[in-house]
Amino acid sequence: MSPPSFPRRRPWPLLPPSRRSVQSVVDGSRVPYRFCSSSKIALRSALVALDCPGTNVLLPSYLPPGVVEPLHELDVEPRFYRVADDLSADVADAEARLDDETSAIVVVHYFGFPQPRLDEIAALADRHDLALIDNNSHSTLSRRDGRLLGTFGDVGFTSLHKTLPVPDGAVLYFNSSRVDPTERLPLTGVRDRYTCADYRYCAGAAFSATGSVGEAALEFVDHLCNGDDTPYLPPSDDPVGEYQRSKVRMSKLSSTALTRIDPVAVTVNRRAAFARWHHHLAGDDRFAPPFEHLPTGVCPWFYPVVADDPAALVDSLGGVASAFAWPTLPSGVEGNPEYRAENERARRLVLLPAHQDMTPADVDRLAARVR
Repeated sequence: MSPPSFPRRRPWPLLPPSRRSVQSVVDGSRVPYRFCSSSKIALRSALVALDCPGTNVLLPSYLPPGVVEPLHELDVEPRFYRVADDLSADVADAEARLDDETSAIVVVHYFGFPQPRLDEIAALADRHDLALIDNNSHSTLSRRDGRLLGTFGDVGFTSLHKTLPVPDGAVLYFNSSRVDPTERLPLTGVRDRYTCADYRYCAGAAFSATGSVGEAALEFVDHLCNGDDTPYLPPSDDPVGEYQRSKVRMSKLSSTALTRIDPVAVTVNRRAAFARWHHHLAGDDRFAPPFEHLPTGVCPWFYPVVADDPAALVDSLGGVASAFAWPTLPSGVEGNPEYRAENERARRLVLLPAHQDMTPADVDRLAARVR
């Protein structure tokens, strides 16, 4: 069966597989890797590869609840360390929470920006013989000092669909003698055929794009007529259900797309949208951006901003689906006075769209609504 057709629109710079592509970026890391369907499955696989079940693992407190689902399933106790207002890890707090049963510490790069205290967390892991898990869920293409985020730990991972126009996917990196890159991990790898969900994704993208729906829609209909035993499961806000549904291998569609998407164009478009939001909002007393600068090498996920009235900010954008408060915090952190600052930040921080489909003019039109 031929692969689904990608809708041809300006933000989708599709290339012959032999030229630069996201796949070439992943290969260029020179770190052994596996594909997974999601970053949660990548985290689950990392915990298994590191033999963490039955222990406790340190995680930053500023995370959505779905992140801890793999830990719960594997009988790993999550212990949450504090995160400062600048989204840097509180290393002293992390050290105070570990004990003889701690096996690993997770470090997070928020919104595609390198974790400011990455080196200190790595040193903490070394002092206490902990595995370092490098969580770069927010941006496949971001780098620090030329090195891909997600490759700094003993194991690490990055989500594909958060910053690329693909339906699913994550990359799990192995970067230490603590793990065997050849170990059998059943939920890793790529499906060997296109599924109904792949064709639905292409059809939806085609119908939402300008231009002809043409080949994508026709192949979608043909595939449905020929039948497929893989049910289509729409996204859910339920973290447990979403996690369970992601227990499949990565789609063949995402694997194909990685060989055809230009990483430079994606990064340039996202950085331009981020910079334009910053131009409009950084000087407004109602908003406080966590990041004052856009460092070289960063491919941002969204434009995050702390708002005096976050609900009003989202409402003023007239139903833009990709503008939302982030995150809902996990049980044990949400509402806990020990994490008062994290709860306040989660209540007020809004993510504004800065994806590769946007132009600076698109941001100008949206920003005009919030002034």
